[in-house]
Amino acid sequence: MAGFRNILLLVDSNALCKQACERAITLAAEENARLTILNVIEAVPERLGSPADRSSMDLRDIGILDRYEKLKELVPKQSNLQFKINVVCGNPVAEVMQQVLRARHDLVIVAEHSMPSSKPSSLGPTTLKLIRKSGCPVWVISPSMAQGDVRIMAAVDPDPFDADRDALNTRILNIASSLAGREGTQLHIVNAWRAPAEGVLRSQGGLSAENLSRYVYNVFNVRASSVKEMIHKSSAMKLRHRMHLIKGTASKVIPIAVRRERIHLVVVGMFSRRGLGGWLIGNTAEKILNQVKCSVLMVKPNGAVALAGKPSHSGVGKIARIDGSSIDKEKVFPEIDTVRKRGTYNE
Repeated sequence: MAGFRNILLLVDSNALCKQACERAITLAAEENARLTILNVIEAVPERLGSPADRSSMDLRDIGILDRYEKLKELVPKQSNLQFKINVVCGNPVAEVMQQVLRARHDLVIVAEHSMPSSKPSSLGPTTLKLIRKSGCPVWVISPSMAQGDVRIMAAVDPDPFDADRDALNTRILNIASSLAGREGTQLHIVNAWRAPAEGVLRSQGGLSAENLSRYVYNVFNVRASSVKEMIHKSSAMKLRHRMHLIKGTASKVIPIAVRRERIHLVVVGMFSRRGLGGWLIGNTAEKILNQVKCSVLMVKPNGAVALAGKPSHSGVGKIARIDGSSIDKEKVFPEIDTVRKRGTYNE
């Protein structure tokens, strides 16, 4: 089990919405987790046209209800899933952060429709902000995840002197192992390693070529042992797995490994720290994210705190939000029959 108990799926009107929803529903059902489907629509201007026109409140309410009904169609009728649909009006990043903090979600799933472009680093601004600000893991789903035979890779970086980093690595392996086991596929485990000061020793001739080679080989053996020990402590030992120990910087060699092994999902860790401008994310994680076109699951340490944003719908009234757990359409929308006649609302 990946350990997710309360999943938040952010959807919009792009073509990946259905695939992302199907994957989120499957994951939630198998994890016996709660699922909240969140859709954020653009705010309607307060003043529209002549006084005879419908008010912005009416148009907003119609749009929210219409989107709510369409999202309900994505959930199987006979599903035993614990799910809720929220349609709100405002800013997607602020709404997700508020939802994560309020409901204590442990996973955010978002469909990134700009990833299939020719440029790998084509993540939308909303997705990047969610990754930077969310205190829980963020799964960015690309079109490749809609295909069968999903290939999964976990990127780890063991450090015997950093307990927090090792704990994050173990979490990465456990999550990736659970997903790979569910897909019935082999798990690829990648680690980028370097021999400290190798360049200096090589250029200044402090060691003979033989001793330098021996030094580099010893560093490799130590790293290989650390990765193997980490795998033994994780659930990766319970399924088929393959190690990839690649010499070089992680931001360069991991994207190459992802492309070479035709990976559909890479699970990678991200550390955050509070700075003057908010959250500062690890450069390595973001560089990897910007160089791959596959789906990415960004895992954060347990206890990471989301950077909250001010909800953009504050003060607009209760009608700006529809919660799928309780809705009285006739009470909230007294003109529902008129709306139906205009073709705006679809039963």
